[in-house]
Amino acid sequence: MMKKTVSLVAGVVLLLALIFSLTAFAKQDIKIKLDQETISLGEEPFLEKGRVMVPLKTFAQAVGAEVNWDAKSSTVWVNRDKIKVEIPLGKDILLIHRQDDLTGIPEERKMDVPAQIVQDTVFIPAGTVIACFGWEATWEAENQTLVVKTSLPYEIVGADELKENPALAAWYEENLKKAGLHFITQQDSTYVIISGGEKPTGGYKMVVESVTLTAPGKAYISSLLLKPAPDMLVTQAITYPHAFIRLKTDQIQRVDGQTKEDFARKTFGEMGYDLGGEDVQSIAVYNLAQEKIKEYPKEEFARIIDNLNKSTLDDNPYIEMIAGNTIKILLADNASISLTSYGSPTNYVATVQVGGAYATYHLVNPEIAGLLLGKN
Repeated sequence: MMKKTVSLVAGVVLLLALIFSLTAFAKQDIKIKLDQETISLGEEPFLEKGRVMVPLKTFAQAVGAEVNWDAKSSTVWVNRDKIKVEIPLGKDILLIHRQDDLTGIPEERKMDVPAQIVQDTVFIPAGTVIACFGWEATWEAENQTLVVKTSLPYEIVGADELKENPALAAWYEENLKKAGLHFITQQDSTYVIISGGEKPTGGYKMVVESVTLTAPGKAYISSLLLKPAPDMLVTQAITYPHAFIRLKTDQIQRVDGQTKEDFARKTFGEMGYDLGGEDVQSIAVYNLAQEKIKEYPKEEFARIIDNLNKSTLDDNPYIEMIAGNTIKILLADNASISLTSYGSPTNYVATVQVGGAYATYHLVNPEIAGLLLGKN
């Protein structure tokens, strides 16, 4: 009888311990913020030995990586750009294979917590794997958030900075006409020129889309060279379209990138709708149930109108659905403009109503798209 009682008590204790651990796990409520945007990973992250464990597949997708599983060796491979990370399950090491490493010998790193399977999902220590790609991860204990930075902050270099730095100005003049990427490190910054080379007319423009770290000390720049549309009036003179930016770090040893080309598109303002503050009577935000949730004060009109006028026309098809808020702009003479989202972080739809006539435009402007999704 005594043995049965002891066994029963032990079983209850184990059950209570299990319930307690599951409850503690559920209450961790850990958030992941990727380049200032909180992301959802499906399975909940958790802390183990001070490390944030995240579900590998959805986390890898969020950072643009590919995941492959080798069942024979119980190994996970995480691939992005020119880096492959080999993670054996249950072991406290990982191997980093770099495509541009001529030795062919992978770098071995220790992990405080090994990758593991929890309820059929592979979890990895986020910070350890993030460091393999040269990114930064910081833990904000006060709000239980892991902040991951894959993008590099940058600024457009202006004429004033060149006037104050003759050496930089000389380097700029030497390289701005040469097509390609050029960079130089000065003090605590890295300066980069993205040049489109010589062009026969005006109307070209180089736009920086993103700057990311792909490995420690290596930056990757995505840019877009806008060409003048066939019907666009341009100056008949040789030009050198380029972008000149400053990265706020002196730790860059290599800069790679890709420049895509596309035709410059008309803006909403250039299509005859160049609005001014005096044209607008009110601007309000409505939710999916068409309930007014915000009315902008007049001092904020300029921000929205300026971004609307700068929005560029997109000829590509889009999904005809509403997936966010609606901004309604009331104009004089009962005219109005409705801005709606279909879930895109960059694009939105503008419907112009004048009298009984309607016109719809598919537009590009990340600022307004973000407002419609409640992110700005």
